[in-house]
Amino acid sequence: MKSILKVRLVLIVIFLIYGNLMVIAQNRFVSVADFNYYLPGSDLGSLEREFDLLKILLLDSSKQALFFEYDPELKELFFEYSKSLQLSKKTFGFVTDLTNIKLIFEEPGRIFNSVFSESVAFEYNYKIDQPIYINENKAIVEILSPTTSDIYYLRINEGVVQINWLGGVIK
Repeated sequence: MKSILKVRLVLIVIFLIYGNLMVIAQNRFVSVADFNYYLPGSDLGSLEREFDLLKILLLDSSKQALFFEYDPELKELFFEYSKSLQLSKKTFGFVTDLTNIKLIFEEPGRIFNSVFSESVAFEYNYKIDQPIYINENKAIVEILSPTTSDIYYLRINEGVVQINWLGGVIK
């Protein structure tokens, strides 16, 4: 009887740990539509605390005049990253039958395998920073490692996930 109780206790502990890890591992998405919803009743200063304005701008440049007036430094960053987007020689990708950009992030290993050529243990060395910014079939994502931070543009187009490296920082 005591062994059954011990087994139950161990199973409960495993379930609680695994359940907590699953909650931690869930992706969090911020859409351009979310930002647009809050924009009319807010000032950019308050929204900047909630949203990454550069990532919003990279996904939807229709408000660039407003953003650049608010923060002139955004203009230089935006044009630097958008040049990389248009002229990227580092374009990767994989074929998928998925059409929803959010679902691509349920298997981060596919993204990592496309981006990194070296054979590494991705789950220990790389992680996708949260939140992930999305707009329709496009996303801006930051991949972190112990020594680098790289920003990528992803989009689903005709069954192919296209991944463009926009830039990065060595820590």
